[in-house]
Amino acid sequence: MFNKSERTQNVLKSTVTGEIYSVVNLLLGFTYRSIFLHFLTVEYLGINGLFTQLLNLLGMADLGITNAIVFRFYRPIQEDDYVQVGKLMNFFKHVYRIIFCVIMGVGLSMLPFIKILIKDSSEIPADVNIYVAFFLYLFQTASSYMFAYRQTLLVADQRKYIVTGAQTVITIIRYTIQIVTLAITHDYILTLVANIITNVGGNYLISLYAVRKYKAVFAVTEKITTAETKDIMKDTTACLSHKVGSVVLRSTDAIILSQFEGLMAVGLYSNYSLIINNLQTLISQMLSNTTASLGNVNVSMDKEGQYRVYKNLNFVNLWIVASITICLYTLVDPFITLWIGRKMLLDEFTVILLCMQFYLELSRQTNMSFTSASGLFVKDVIRPYIEAGLNLVTSIIAVQYWGIAGVFIGTIVSCLLTVTWREPYLLFKYIFMRSMASYWTQFISFALLTIAICTVARTIVAGIIGSFISWILCGVLVFLATQLVFIILFWKSEERKYLFNLVFNLSKKIIKKRG
Repeated sequence: MFNKSERTQNVLKSTVTGEIYSVVNLLLGFTYRSIFLHFLTVEYLGINGLFTQLLNLLGMADLGITNAIVFRFYRPIQEDDYVQVGKLMNFFKHVYRIIFCVIMGVGLSMLPFIKILIKDSSEIPADVNIYVAFFLYLFQTASSYMFAYRQTLLVADQRKYIVTGAQTVITIIRYTIQIVTLAITHDYILTLVANIITNVGGNYLISLYAVRKYKAVFAVTEKITTAETKDIMKDTTACLSHKVGSVVLRSTDAIILSQFEGLMAVGLYSNYSLIINNLQTLISQMLSNTTASLGNVNVSMDKEGQYRVYKNLNFVNLWIVASITICLYTLVDPFITLWIGRKMLLDEFTVILLCMQFYLELSRQTNMSFTSASGLFVKDVIRPYIEAGLNLVTSIIAVQYWGIAGVFIGTIVSCLLTVTWREPYLLFKYIFMRSMASYWTQFISFALLTIAICTVARTIVAGIIGSFISWILCGVLVFLATQLVFIILFWKSEERKYLFNLVFNLSKKIIKKRG
């Protein structure tokens, strides 16, 4: 019943389907945004950005319990103990029903005060009932907890590729319906309704597949013991802090901008966030697919083996993130100009900060995966609260001096002072038990290289791009030049050899399958 395929094969499947999903979501997202801006104005985008992040904050209602439960799936799945997995799923179902009620309750209590979050209510489009729009966003967020817990079993069993494949199909259907609805009716509210129907229906179908795939698991009626419940709640306390930190970092930018700068500022930022969030998803899909497999690594490998896997994966992580950051900084403004016009550009300083934030966030993917898979979050309870507090205070102060850029200054400062050093410190102290010198040498090397190449590439490309064809050509040249620099500088490293072997083996498998 449980997945017995080898770890590398599972990671490969999840990575490929994840990248396909990300590309599809990216292309359709841009298509929909283009049509959206053709029929509606940037203020509608501001509403989208504000409510999306506000509802992400309500997502804290799960208290981080998902990670605490999923962490406990790995061993019984490894041991084919479907009864224990079934007990955990029953607990999971009960908790998620409570979360649904909490989110709806808290959200409805916020409904009368929504306009307070908007600096100038005159920016709200005349044809939009802001309360109806918020309720629709609220229901969509809460409804995800009705079925999503079943999908988690597929992910823990290293079958994330099934979930992602289904989500790809659902995304195509969702965007198609939204585009047709918007083109025919020009009605913002109706597009939100279409979004809800496809998302809820899609989640239900995926959960139905999980029930049929693991019939024995879902046939279990027993409950976990009181002692197990206490252990989960203990871990949840630690997970809660990480949930708070993550949500505050990712879900307050638009809220602060709306309060201090207005809906138009949120709308301008949302165009950049569309690009950045899709790139983050693309890279995160690639790198975080290893988490379930790392749960298996921590169970089956000694410390030396764990460190070898970590060292190689972290190198790949930094190589990929540095390459994408360089392309992002060099090409994002020309793309915005070609796509929707210069009037939608942010200032240069803000773009630099967005790219810095992008790099810092994604450069820690391997650290996050290992921390999650090894259960180290229990030793890092206070840090996320400090990070969240620093982010909020610094952002609110800075936005009043530097406008939109100030929000991202807060995020960067809080990240550098906390998580950037804390996660690797915990891994090297408690898991690998060795010096961090090699880690920091590698981290700083990639950071400095990224800054240097960004500066040179931006200077060369400036003024050259005048069409999408020239944009693509410049993008290819910047990417290839970056790879050449990295290959020359890291040619002798063992990690570079691992990366090349990984690419070679992947290419060979793809060619073999096509043949």
